[in-house]
Amino acid sequence: MGIRITNRSQYPSTEVRQLVRRALSDLDVTDIHVQVYHRKGESGHTTGRYREYWYPRRKEDRPVIQVGLPKVGVPICVYIPYSRKQAPPEFELQDWREALLALVAHEGMHHRQTPRNYYRSPREVARAGGQGQARYVEHECDWAAYRAVKRWREDQ
Repeated sequence: MGIRITNRSQYPSTEVRQLVRRALSDLDVTDIHVQVYHRKGESGHTTGRYREYWYPRRKEDRPVIQVGLPKVGVPICVYIPYSRKQAPPEFELQDWREALLALVAHEGMHHRQTPRNYYRSPREVARAGGQGQARYVEHECDWAAYRAVKRWREDQ
């Protein structure tokens, strides 16, 4: 199964596809459906969500990454990592391209983390005496976003 990309935003589909494939190829993720859309309102915030399940009635056939970007012309907000000791620093996102790369890389890392520890939740790891890691470790995802944007800037 390959990468499936649905672009419901006003950003150029060709460019959206290239950026999504770039972010996911760095993570070696190939079996995902990425949905890009505009957030409502005039906020410059971005949102990302990963779902390991899918809805066949919605014509979904693989895990889903949803990326919400601001409307065209709205300035993008700063990327603020989850507050953890191991997290990267906050960094500016210069445009929608960097926001898309960061969000897809972050959520793509969640996709890579999903099978870890047999889908354990943080609560289950705590009950096991702290043995192992929870399936989702946010600072790993924030570092993936940071690296994706940094590589993009180096190539420009």
